[in-house]
Amino acid sequence: MVASRNAQNRPSSALVLACRVRDKGKLINIIVRPSQCPDLLRDVREYGVIAFGCSQIDTHRSLQIKSRQARVGIVDADDIGAIVAQTSAFIENVVSFDHIPEAVMRSYTHFELHDLAVISFVPEEIFTQTPGPNAGARLA
Repeated sequence: MVASRNAQNRPSSALVLACRVRDKGKLINIIVRPSQCPDLLRDVREYGVIAFGCSQIDTHRSLQIKSRQARVGIVDADDIGAIVAQTSAFIENVVSFDHIPEAVMRSYTHFELHDLAVISFVPEEIFTQTPGPNAGARLA
C-alpha cells in the first residue's frame, strides 16, 4: 500500500503491484495501476510526499517507508519482470495458507501493460509496523 496527500491533507492511496530497491537502498521504485489511483498520482506529482507500507505475510514483519522526494515515471522492462515475479510469489504465498483461492488472488494482482506507472523515491524515514510493542518505532 502507498499513500500520499493533497494540500488539504486529504489522503490518497493505492495498492502496490511490486517494489524494486535500487542503488543499494538509496532509491525505491514501486509500481501501481494508474487507472486505480489517479488522485494518488496527482498528489505525488504535486507534492512528492509518500508513505509506503509493506509486509511479509508469513511473519507479519511490516515496514513503513516515508519520503518527500517521490516522483512518477514510466515502467521499464526490469519493472515488468519485478511485477511478474513478485505477484507470482505473492499469489503462491497467500494461497499456501488455504484462505483465499488462487483465482481470487490472480484477479487481485491482474495488470495490463498499458496501465502501469512507477513511483520512485529516496527513502528518508523507516518505521517498523510489525504488530507488537515496537510498532511505530523509527528504524532509520
